[in-house]
Amino acid sequence: MAESKEDILGEFGFVMGFHGLTKSTKWYAGITSDPRKRLFSDHGVKEDSSDEWCFKEAYSEKEAREIEKSLHDSGLEGSPGGGDANSKFVYIYLIRSHTVQ
Repeated sequence: MAESKEDILGEFGFVMGFHGLTKSTKWYAGITSDPRKRLFSDHGVKEDSSDEWCFKEAYSEKEAREIEKSLHDSGLEGSPGGGDANSKFVYIYLIRSHTVQ
């Protein structure tokens, strides 16, 4: 179910804070139309509880890009311009030695 920009940013902030991680910890943010494939196949994030990750569906691709930009502006790794016209999912994960940015 799609959520607002404010709700998604709040949830991501909660996830990062819940894990006791500081701003110096390296998180990655991106957008996609298929979050499970992008996270677990492309980036190599482990789906079980050994990795920290989260994804949420935005109302639109435009809003997903705005959320992604806000996350990058706040210090998360990643590059704008990814995804496609169907990319309404925003995701974050903690960068680890086994993940692929």
